[in-house]
Amino acid sequence: MQRTRSLALAGLGVLAIGPLALIAGRYAPLAGVLAVLLALAARLVPAPETADRTGRALDGLCACATAGVLARGIGDYLVPGHPRPAAVVVLVLLGLLVFARTAIPDVLAWFGIGLGALAAVLFAGAGLGIAPPPHPPEAGHPALLVPAAVLLLGAAAGVSRGPGRGFPWWLAGAALGFGGLAWVAQYQLGAARTGLSPAPLTDALEVANAGELTPVLVVALVLALALGAHGQLGLAAERFPAWSPALGGIVVVFAGQLGGIVVCAVLVLTRFAYLGWSAKRGELP
Repeated sequence: MQRTRSLALAGLGVLAIGPLALIAGRYAPLAGVLAVLLALAARLVPAPETADRTGRALDGLCACATAGVLARGIGDYLVPGHPRPAAVVVLVLLGLLVFARTAIPDVLAWFGIGLGALAAVLFAGAGLGIAPPPHPPEAGHPALLVPAAVLLLGAAAGVSRGPGRGFPWWLAGAALGFGGLAWVAQYQLGAARTGLSPAPLTDALEVANAGELTPVLVVALVLALALGAHGQLGLAAERFPAWSPALGGIVVVFAGQLGGIVVCAVLVLTRFAYLGWSAKRGELP
């Protein structure tokens, strides 16, 4: 389960590259650093095991929304012409697996992690190996890093991590991967095109004349997103009837990448507020 959570976090980091570039422009790669600082300042979210029924329901909604964002990413990268129907099909298939209580083999999860790491290295090497085309002057303001970091933190904190309140290594790893890949994508595409692209990583490979690596990147990303979404649907099924989490994810699919990340962030902030209020009232153990 922990490995699928890691894949979900990595997938969210990749899918946030475009939306955060749309918000913060050329400063977007730094959003991960600020997100880690915000996580430390907020002392993170209490573990799901400490929440009451309402808190656990909010955990389930966060997992549903995360699964929807990940499935939408599969549609954008695998079937760019029809991302919504593809994402719906993915969620239905994964929902059936969850309903049948089908577990992800450890070897498949490790393979997904290894393939994803290899694809990230190949992407960075290809993106930095050739000079980019000229870009128009980039817009953006450092102050826009704050909403971008809040969205990144909100989306990442929606992935259940189990107990623990130490340094947020879970977020630091996602932030490092996000920052590196986002910088390479913007290096080739520029902030404006990165923000407007639903699949900036494959677009960056095409600009860098490394289109032959696109199938490797897409396979690695789709596998990671699918395994991460399966894990999130499984977590949601612990809170709701097993057939229902996929329906919640389908709703998020139609919000798009930026809209889905906003939904995740709003749910997490709601959970922050509820659990903080419950803690003040002494209702949490």
